[in-house]
Amino acid sequence: MAAIFKDGIEVEGNCDLASADNMFYKAGSISDAAVSASAAIGGGKTLQRFQQTENFGLDSDATPVSTTRTVLMARAAGTIDYFYASMIDTGTSASSTFDLQKNGTTVLSAVVTISNADTDRAHEAGTISVGTVAAGDELTMDLVVSTSTGATGPIACVGITYTAQPT
Repeated sequence: MAAIFKDGIEVEGNCDLASADNMFYKAGSISDAAVSASAAIGGGKTLQRFQQTENFGLDSDATPVSTTRTVLMARAAGTIDYFYASMIDTGTSASSTFDLQKNGTTVLSAVVTISNADTDRAHEAGTISVGTVAAGDELTMDLVVSTSTGATGPIACVGITYTAQPT
């Protein structure tokens, strides 16, 4: 019969749990400092986050032009966490759309539109409607410029979390 400790237990020295079937920890109770650098923890048991920022090949003071850029080849299964777009200067008579695509098909419920009515440098979020990736999926960002008078510095970023070990 197992012993029950209602007020916790404190152990000085080593505690051999080699024959334990399971051990449960309170959420957030283990920090990086508590795990040895030589611990045999598989990469698939950790979250691997990745962010890719794209300036569409333009300097921050350059006028935007329509273009498509490949930004990521997924190395494992994962989840698209966010997509943001911005312009350093939204211009005086300007309108552009930003899209995030997976293998040529949008993953957003609607493109992100930035016009001269928007605030300079504001981060406009895209709503992810298809949020999964598989190993080998290609993510691209499309910038479509309708008008660009005074606009400069288009930029967008995507964040993903791999849910499997990248190879």
